[in-house]
Amino acid sequence: MIRSLINLAKEGGIKEERINNLLDQPTRFRGLLYQPKKIRETIEGRFEIDEVIRIERRNDPHTISDKIFDFSRGTINALLADGYEDAKIELTELQKEEKE
Repeated sequence: MIRSLINLAKEGGIKEERINNLLDQPTRFRGLLYQPKKIRETIEGRFEIDEVIRIERRNDPHTISDKIFDFSRGTINALLADGYEDAKIELTELQKEEKE
């Protein structure tokens, strides 16, 4: 899809230099352990994965078996928030280990 949009921009008269300048800008996302990448690298899928970190979901005392098929907005939002928190905790612990 991205390649189609780039071709469409070229056909619409956008200079290739402007497109390349846009693609060579750094990405906005910078996680705790991530180095800035160029937009072009993200689109082309050419970036290195240095390490894979497995993040285990914490046990939730409010989880019950009757909620196994609960796809309500509140439940999904709570699961997402818990997942982000679990990831932050795991990455913080990993950073502490690396400093030691």
